[in-house]
Amino acid sequence: MNVVRQLIMTSFVAALLACPVAAQDLDWEFNGRIDADWSHFSPSDGLRTHVGNFKEGSEWRRIRFGISGTAYEWLDFRARFDYDARLNEIEINNLWLQLDDLPTVGRFRFGYLKEPLGLERQASSRALLFMERSSAAALTTNRNLGFTFSDAPLNKRFTWSAGLFRETHVAPGGPEPLIGNAHHITARITHLPVFEENGEKLIHLGAAWSQREVEGGFTDISDGMQLHFSPTIVDTGSIAADDISKVGVELATVMGNWSLQGEWLQTTIETSSGEQLDFPGYYVQASCFLTDTVRRYHQRAARFLQPESQAVELAARYSKLDLSSGSVLGGVMRSSSIALNFYLNDHAKIQFDFEHARLDDVGSVNGIAMRYEFSW
Repeated sequence: MNVVRQLIMTSFVAALLACPVAAQDLDWEFNGRIDADWSHFSPSDGLRTHVGNFKEGSEWRRIRFGISGTAYEWLDFRARFDYDARLNEIEINNLWLQLDDLPTVGRFRFGYLKEPLGLERQASSRALLFMERSSAAALTTNRNLGFTFSDAPLNKRFTWSAGLFRETHVAPGGPEPLIGNAHHITARITHLPVFEENGEKLIHLGAAWSQREVEGGFTDISDGMQLHFSPTIVDTGSIAADDISKVGVELATVMGNWSLQGEWLQTTIETSSGEQLDFPGYYVQASCFLTDTVRRYHQRAARFLQPESQAVELAARYSKLDLSSGSVLGGVMRSSSIALNFYLNDHAKIQFDFEHARLDDVGSVNGIAMRYEFSW
């Protein structure tokens, strides 16, 4: 069965790559990105005993390459892959085709793509204020095989997106099967009650929901510090589950050089024994450009973008992830972060992050990290 699934995925990849290449009126570009990280941790004795050693040093956080473009003037495509230097393997990052300007439904995208849940999750990692997403992002969804319909009516002041997905594992050394049997329904809506001066003043509101089957009858949620080298700090362990639902609400505002953003998310698991487990999390973050720069916003996609010009940015964030509910004692982690970002040009960025994380009733850890990013 695994061989059959591998063949299905290989055929799917070949079809999505061959269709745009064979097309006429092809407008495409080759793109990629390299992230080089360095990090250091200072854990308390209690936390070190609880989670083990904190690995530190330098790493290739991302080595990413791909192509994207338009064919036939109505077909968009993207094929993007990550190289895992530790395992010497390649995984799929994005692989989709998109039909534009369809009547009533707007856009139709299908392939291996992000599920539409979470403002922070929808943004590219290039556009994040910090080196990693908040701990609350552990409660969102990421990429799976499926399709979405989406549109941005009323002069792009509203957006909606909804899709059906199938559990898919594409990471090196990831769990089998490659294409699972669990299906997920995910939807997101957003509204801009204020959008002035081409986005220099805006208020963003959003909400999302996902109903999910359980692959293999078991699920788990875990996370570490918001620095990539961190080991797992909070973990529910394996939970025998019948049903999973996720909800999230979003709020963001931009006021010239300043921005404020926050989300509340919750994952609810119905266990096989009939117990309901609720795992909530949230973050609040603020940023200020020390240069004459405004945080860019993409109306059609309802997400933030990276600055296009040279800029210096200072940001702060507080987040909480609670993985203790009922009979599951996964821990409660609270994190405070400060970031200083230097956008050298359209292609290069240097980031410095400091984070203090605390696991309730166990201990805390300080971490510092630096990243150099180059993209093309």
